[in-house]
Amino acid sequence: MKKKSELQSIHDYLGLGHRGWYVEFEIGDFRTSLTSLLEIPQEIYKKQAKDFFWSFIQLFLQKCEISFILRQPCPADSRSDRVDLALLGYWENKRFAIPLWIINDLFLGFEIVPAENFTILDSEPIIWSQLVSMRERVVNSLYNDNSSYIFLNDGIFQGQKIYFKLEGGQIVVSKYYNELKFFERIAQTDIPEIDEGKDK
Repeated sequence: MKKKSELQSIHDYLGLGHRGWYVEFEIGDFRTSLTSLLEIPQEIYKKQAKDFFWSFIQLFLQKCEISFILRQPCPADSRSDRVDLALLGYWENKRFAIPLWIINDLFLGFEIVPAENFTILDSEPIIWSQLVSMRERVVNSLYNDNSSYIFLNDGIFQGQKIYFKLEGGQIVVSKYYNELKFFERIAQTDIPEIDEGKDK
């Protein structure tokens, strides 16, 4: 992303007042981050990955922002001005960031970063609009006690992926467009680390 001195506000940079963005999370990409946060073995997480992921993301998005963050450099990375776009949220009253890559109108998230590893440069609050249709409530008739249980509606996932739509200051669960079109867009996107040596 750009250096700190070149950054516009997050609102202007993303055109949040007049355009929408999709957000894609591949559940498998978050396995290492979430097993560490939830303090559970990876094998247990793997068996119920969607449930664990959905429980985390619902809490994370309850108080959410889209932000520019300044990352602390890794020992292998000598750059001191690495700025990332990220979703900020909370889990167990602790702030975390999900850094995002931008491909056309799509944000891709891969990891969860704790607050001590970044500084917020600019931020825009996002309202999480939870849809009733995403969950099913049933009465436990076996014990006839009118207890209600919440079951995950698997229809919100597309395979191992879940998509959100960020628009008008709100984020909601969404369906993304055709996969072929998505891969065509990736093929036409210049990625500096890959494309640098093509003309040599």
